[in-house]
Amino acid sequence: MPEGQQLLYYVQEYHAVPTLKHVIAEKSLDVPAAVALVEFLLSASQFLLGFDLVHGDLKPENILVLKRGDTLDFKLIDFGSISEIFSVNSRAGTPSYLAPERFHAAPIPERTEIYALGFILHEVLTRAYPNGEIEPFQTPVFTARKKPGQLNPNLPPWLELVILRAITVKPEERYLHYSEMKFELENPVKVNPWFQRSAPLLERNTLLFYKIGFFILLALNIYLVLRLVYR
Repeated sequence: MPEGQQLLYYVQEYHAVPTLKHVIAEKSLDVPAAVALVEFLLSASQFLLGFDLVHGDLKPENILVLKRGDTLDFKLIDFGSISEIFSVNSRAGTPSYLAPERFHAAPIPERTEIYALGFILHEVLTRAYPNGEIEPFQTPVFTARKKPGQLNPNLPPWLELVILRAITVKPEERYLHYSEMKFELENPVKVNPWFQRSAPLLERNTLLFYKIGFFILLALNIYLVLRLVYR
């Protein structure tokens, strides 16, 4: 604090630029820009993690967009909801971007921030919320969602898998660490197949589904042939 100063304050760099929310109100981001955005947010989150902190309110309104020629740069702002990792604060942040478990007084590990990152990735590519908007003091019920690829046909399958894994309702099915999500974003050919445990077999393992169907039909045909033979 400067000598003689009576009040605490902090200084931030001013940028006369739009927030990400304003940018996607006009059009969605293309895939390279969306991936670059989330890689930036993951790097920022890893930096905070080095101090045992999480941002706590990741959302497009808290991200500034700077144009550098044909590319976009991003800056993360508003650290008013910053929290110590694993602290318990179920309602800090913006309801629509909160992981489901945070509505039930769960602690805040990397997985809850990863949910917000996946939510943002979904939003900037589709201009839609996975679960609709959640109002303050509402305890939502998370039901079946449309796949992001249904909302944006230009979405590559590998990126849809990353989004779905990041925003799954059950925390144990999400990425455990920022580094896991970052690795898959940077290495699309190495994205692991992933499906919710509740997904039908046809979606989880198409080959196995058709194998089972084949053997069922084969058994049925053998049965019908034997009936004809031994009439």
